Amino acid sequence: MKFVRDVQDEPVECEYSFKNTGKSTLKIRDIRVPSQVKILSYDENVEPGEKGNIILSVDTSNMSGDLIRYVTVTTNCPASAHVRLTIEGKVM
Repeated sequence: MKFVRDVQDEPVECEYSFKNTGKSTLKIRDIRVPSQVKILSYDENVEPGEKGNIILSVDTSNMSGDLIRYVTVTTNCPASAHVRLTIEGKVM
């Protein structure tokens, strides 16, 4: 997810959508976030063929310039057990 924020001190909301293309329930087992990132909500179990979301918030207070944060999502899927999400932006 990329963003440009004109105002410091206001959180940026990031939403990641995904689809379970497998044949069994996709389970999100863990989400590891760095400092300044908060998990707002996520779909813990996503049935086959269904869509799910992970919604995060980035605290931009005391930040300026380029920002890159990585979030690691751990699932029960053998092919994608650990997925890395990237939050990238600029705070002006």
